[in-house]
This record gives sequence, structure tokens and C-alpha cells, in this order.
Amino acid sequence: MKNNLLKTSISIAIVIISLSIGYYFFFFLPNYKQDALSKENTEQMLKKQIECQKNGTALHEKELGSMEGAFVPTFKFSDKLNTCLYKGGWLSSNATSGTQISWFIKDVYSNKEIVSYTTLTKDGKSDDLLIGGLVSREEFERQEKELLGE
Repeated sequence: MKNNLLKTSISIAIVIISLSIGYYFFFFLPNYKQDALSKENTEQMLKKQIECQKNGTALHEKELGSMEGAFVPTFKFSDKLNTCLYKGGWLSSNATSGTQISWFIKDVYSNKEIVSYTTLTKDGKSDDLLIGGLVSREEFERQEKELLGE
């Protein structure tokens, strides 16, 4: 009887130890490695975003910094395009031509415009300018959402 109880106790202990080892290798360790990798990716993305903000701010200051009517810029590192995007714009107004509102999205590193939109308002009537590569407001907003996620 004592012998059977001892065998049963040893068998249960072996099963418990085996399950613990299996859990460690098949569940805990892979999740731990995934969490560490995720943390590393987050840190790299944050570094890219900080660098993007710094470079984008310098470009904004160079191009529109002292311009009256310049909008507050937005910068975002795009993992998909592997570049820094800069959304900016300005508003200008005079009695002759009315009010002009312009928005653009640029690649900070190449300083190339990706998409831009301009509208003129005069005498209460607004018109999108669709010349020289400019797009409509709807198309700009679609591309803005795709590029910046806004």
C-alpha cells in the first residue's frame, strides 16, 4: 500500500514538473521574447518620430517659419514609406484676390511635395485650384488620411 502511494506521488510530481517545463518553453518564453521585440520596435519607432519632428521643424522654419498666416505643422514618420512626412499650409488674404488657403504634404528628407491643395475664396464663393498638380479638397483629405492616418 505504501509502495503504491509512493509510486502515485512520484508519478503526480513528474507530471506536474513536466507540465511546468512545457509551459515555460512553449508559452512563457515565446511571449517574453515577443514582448522584448515589441518593446525594441516601439523604441525604434519613437526615435524615428523624434528625429522626424526635429528635421521637420527645421524645414518648416526654413520655409514658412516667419510667414504670417502659416498653419501649425504636423510631422509623422511613415513606416510604410520609410520617411518623415510634413503637413503644413498657410492662409493669405488681400482685397483684390480674396483669401487663399493652401495645404501640402511633403517628404522632409527629399523636400518633395507629395500632395497639395489650394482654395480661393472671393466674395463668399470658394473654388479649388486644380492647376499645376494641385488636387481637390476631397482628394487631399483622402491622401492625408492614407499617409498620416488623420
